[in-house]
Amino acid sequence: MAPRDAMSLWQLGIGAVLAALFALLFIWRSRRAKVPAVNLQVFRNHGFRAASAGMFFFYAGFGIMLVGAPLVLTGPLGLSPAIAGIAFGAGPAAAVVSTIVAGRLPSTPRTLGLIGGALFSAGGLWWAVLLTAGGSFWWGYLPGIVLTGLGAGLAQTAFIAGGTASLPQHEYSAGTGVLNTARQIGSAIGVAVFVALTLGVTTSLAGYTGAWAVLTAGGVLAVLAAWAIRDRSTVPDDLADEAAGLAENTDVEGRR
Repeated sequence: MAPRDAMSLWQLGIGAVLAALFALLFIWRSRRAKVPAVNLQVFRNHGFRAASAGMFFFYAGFGIMLVGAPLVLTGPLGLSPAIAGIAFGAGPAAAVVSTIVAGRLPSTPRTLGLIGGALFSAGGLWWAVLLTAGGSFWWGYLPGIVLTGLGAGLAQTAFIAGGTASLPQHEYSAGTGVLNTARQIGSAIGVAVFVALTLGVTTSLAGYTGAWAVLTAGGVLAVLAAWAIRDRSTVPDDLADEAAGLAENTDVEGRR
């Protein structure tokens, strides 16, 4: 192992240990404070725990898609940045459509999470099998981004609604904050995993196989989390609108 690589591993290890220590300190402080920054009592709710886990796993896969899809377009598929931005927009556009549809259907968060996670996994599997085998833009890339987009719109709606619907009103803000935190942490970990799996191999479609496999696994874990949501209430229109806003923000982030 080169000295530089050894130094990087030490730095990574120290960072991981510090992150774990700060997380434990945060939990300890939240349990003892009279007015904690995050009320950990929300985790006593089974539906909320399942939704938080689902949000984390889904966005871990989502982070891989958010970084990997544009790189595939501008790298192995050889599209210009402008055309790649338009092509990537097919995913967020599909997410907006599925989110709007989800808000109009009398479906439970559990059902939407199951369908959304399955669609997202199907998109990752499509890329892992067909795109990495030398598929074209139309046959290899486009169906996958549409599937992941449709799944994203449904899954976001499901986990937001499933996580907050069964919480008492005074815990709603804390619950929403925890769900958004799970979203951000999942995305960050997904991006880190993507970089680790594709470092130096992004010039070929086959180099993305491992990343797409992890994306698919994130969708499968999101399906299992959605299965654990027991809440049978339908998805309110305001929560569907909030998820639509997340999808629109994703469009902006992807184009950047």
